[in-house]
Amino acid sequence: ETPGLPPIQSKPGFPSLGWKVGPVTKPDTIKKFLRELGRGLSGPTEIVIGGSSSLILQGLLIRNTEDVDVVDEVPPALRNLRSVQSDLHIAHFQSHFLPDGWELRQISLGDFGHLRVYLVDGLDIYLGKIFSAREKDQADLTYLQPRFEKERVLRHLQQSGKRLAGDPKLRQAADDNWYIQYGDKLPI
Repeated sequence: ETPGLPPIQSKPGFPSLGWKVGPVTKPDTIKKFLRELGRGLSGPTEIVIGGSSSLILQGLLIRNTEDVDVVDEVPPALRNLRSVQSDLHIAHFQSHFLPDGWELRQISLGDFGHLRVYLVDGLDIYLGKIFSAREKDQADLTYLQPRFEKERVLRHLQQSGKRLAGDPKLRQAADDNWYIQYGDKLPI
């Protein structure tokens, strides 16, 4: 027996499945959260969602998340909003972790009360994750990789990823992630 792990079982089946598989965040859960936010706003507010929430809403990723990641800054109207009854939270990340031109490829999710919502395109998020050293991004890359043709990713990388590749820290993560996902050297 290993400390911290469940004891080895002799019964047939998958005894560890219960502690390996957890709940997933469904697109409807995120949309409900957005409706609650939009209902609490007193005037029009726009956000652009990236990260795993955007991928979940686009049907590209299945996993749990606690954050709805907004690009750059959480608008003041949302920061000042009273508490919403949800397991989800608004967080933010900086757009400089996204490929060039991402703003031109946004997808409209629609209006949720006073809240207008856009999504960062899934391929832009995937490319941003290639340049990330975070462990959860590496797991997402493995899940997402079959959803994007390598040639399409390569074209997008060459057209929009040069600024990211110019940062030595990001470049090292991308070199490692590209090799793990595709088995060859980062082609930029």
